[in-house]
Amino acid sequence: MAFPSVGVGILSGALKLLSVGGALLSVAAYLIRLLGISFRRCRDSFRRSETSFRR
Repeated sequence: MAFPSVGVGILSGALKLLSVGGALLSVAAYLIRLLGISFRRCRDSFRRSETSFRR
């Protein structure tokens, strides 16, 4: 009777790991999106300053 409880424990541990991994993945995706948006804004402002310097 000890084997099924071990299997349930392994399953619950795997589910916990999956949920934690999903949360970490979502946070990482959010941070990457924020970094990409800020990088794009910096690039656009740099291009604008470049064009204004050329004039």
